[in-house]
Amino acid sequence: MRNFWLKRIEDESGVSGVGVVAEGAQFENGKCVLAWVTQFQSVAVYDSIEELERIHGHNGKTLVVWAQPTQRALDLPYVTPQKFDRCQTCGTLLRVIFDPSESQ
Repeated sequence: MRNFWLKRIEDESGVSGVGVVAEGAQFENGKCVLAWVTQFQSVAVYDSIEELERIHGHNGKTLVVWAQPTQRALDLPYVTPQKFDRCQTCGTLLRVIFDPSESQ
């Protein structure tokens, strides 16, 4: 997962203002989630960062600023992709990232 901000250089609509107007994340599958930090604090999901930029980029007047160049979670050494568990509340399949039994 990669984190980013939307930094608005010029506010064409007069709604969101300028500066950092939203924060977001891009997931391993390419989908992005965007949370507005302006007066209207909505959250939306996009199929790709390109789609998000087409909608909110305003021809270069809003920039995607990546938080830091990070490795993908699957590339990190402490991830054991073959270990999975299920959420006890909803049943979602979860990847185990830290197993205390392996730290000894």
